[in-house]
Amino acid sequence: MTTGPQPRKAVTIDLQRILDIAAKGVRRSYAFMALGVNAASDPNFKQLHLTNALQVRMLPDDLDDKAVSNIKHNFRIWVTGCGLRELIESFSVFLDEVYKVLLFVKVSRGNLGVKEAAKKRKSFSFGGVEKKLEVLRSEYSIGLKHSKLLDSVNQARNCISHRRGVVGNEDCKGEGGLSVRWVGPSALVIGSSGKKTPLTKRHYVEEDSEIAVQFIEKSLDFPLGKVVDIPAEELAEICLFIYFEARDIIQQSAERLKGLGIPIVDKSPDSAQHA
Repeated sequence: MTTGPQPRKAVTIDLQRILDIAAKGVRRSYAFMALGVNAASDPNFKQLHLTNALQVRMLPDDLDDKAVSNIKHNFRIWVTGCGLRELIESFSVFLDEVYKVLLFVKVSRGNLGVKEAAKKRKSFSFGGVEKKLEVLRSEYSIGLKHSKLLDSVNQARNCISHRRGVVGNEDCKGEGGLSVRWVGPSALVIGSSGKKTPLTKRHYVEEDSEIAVQFIEKSLDFPLGKVVDIPAEELAEICLFIYFEARDIIQQSAERLKGLGIPIVDKSPDSAQHA
């Protein structure tokens, strides 16, 4: 008994669901760092015991304000490292899913064998974010304009995780220190003449002027031997930066799929708020 060719099955690729992996990591990182940084910054928060149920104490009850302040300062740096790790690792898992989709399309088109695809996917998953971005660029021409900035955020995470935030030679990359860079919003005033001036907290705005927001490259520099301590406002901007980088990857992936004749239904949100 012979059988005819099996009917092809339609598969829906949900790019928004893949973007949600990175977006969820951003939201978790933002919320967890907010809890930690705000607790460390609150002068009235001095509870350093996990529970009062045990008679054993890891710390004395009568710590002076200087000792408590030092603990909270180090906690702030530690929780920042945890938040940055959440950002980077979620972004890495997000890249895994993007690559998985692209490989699936190649296999379905007969351009790649199943075993070879499985081998490439396994190799990809073992790489770091920097390596994964290189593979996406070389194999699918999907790249990030700000990949070097993303690398600097990852290096800050490495410094906090492996050296307790103290900048070492490994973090300097041949420079005199560690430079953490990202793209963030900057408010400016556009005068009636068209001149653009950065908006400060106390800024006189002339009549007929306009207030605008532009996204520019920003940086924080930490010299060799100093501690990486990123302010709350900058941490929030870095979270937003990571989300926009993920959205850029998804947009480029959609374009590659369109080029292969795969119909794309755009259900992406307009802002990170709805990610």
